[in-house]
Amino acid sequence: MPSLMRPGTVSALTIAIAGAGIPASFPALAQESPPQAQEQTLHLDEMLVQEAIQRGLAEIEMARLAEERAEADAVHSFAELMLEQHGKLNERLIQAAREIGAEIPSGPNESEASVIGRLKTLRGAAFDEVYAVGVAQDHMRHHNLYARLAGYASAPVLRRIGAEAVPVLEEHLAAAQALRVEVRPIAQGPLGAVPDQAAEPSEATPQRRQAPYSDEAEGAEP
Repeated sequence: MPSLMRPGTVSALTIAIAGAGIPASFPALAQESPPQAQEQTLHLDEMLVQEAIQRGLAEIEMARLAEERAEADAVHSFAELMLEQHGKLNERLIQAAREIGAEIPSGPNESEASVIGRLKTLRGAAFDEVYAVGVAQDHMRHHNLYARLAGYASAPVLRRIGAEAVPVLEEHLAAAQALRVEVRPIAQGPLGAVPDQAAEPSEATPQRRQAPYSDEAEGAEP
């Protein structure tokens, strides 16, 4: 069967497509499977909401421990605020996870579970120090995570939760940093040590050697 296109028609069509800003290889784009793209988008949403729920569960559990084990009034007040606000936030996240069909985590991730385990060995001023340093670090991560929810989630409910949570978490971050300075002044000694306990000069310097949560607490319970 003779071709229905006159000589030069293909070249003219290619030029027209290029002039319209459409890639000449547009048939290759049609080969991408829409279901595959949707699956990738859902996977990102699941990862974000699951991480947010896990971080919220860790924050709530640490706050509960602070209510039982903390000494400083400032730590008790901060923990009470975390219980109330992160509790409500996690309820919204869990409902959103159900709406998009994501599996709901039953507890914190492994890293945060180890932090909680560490806090369970401490009481009083030693607990206050480790908790204050931890929440200051964790709330920076919280803030960044919810900013990603607001900017990258495809589900409108997740974007909305992220956008509404970011300013609240900015307030939490400022309060956590203030708490960290109040409870543990810089170069005070080994993290988690009993207050006024003598320390070797090398132990009193930077947390380069003694990263939060990983050092042996001298104030730990046997």
